[in-house]
Amino acid sequence: MLAAVDPLRTYGMVKLGRFHKEGQGGLPRNSAAAVALWRAPMLKGENPWALVLLAPTLETGEGSTADPIEALAL
Repeated sequence: MLAAVDPLRTYGMVKLGRFHKEGQGGLPRNSAAAVALWRAPMLKGENPWALVLLAPTLETGEGSTADPIEALAL
């Protein structure tokens, strides 16, 4: 699924991550895929929404290993 998203369009990646997390658009719920999509724009430093959506998932460990320190840093 990641290959279907243009990596230069970070807002599309963030939106697709929300679709995965919430099970919208015919996609099954997949928090790990959402976290992977949100990390890419976050690492590029180009999309603040990626930070806003990624922090709570890191705090709870949904879709990744819980990391409250990284969540707080975001």
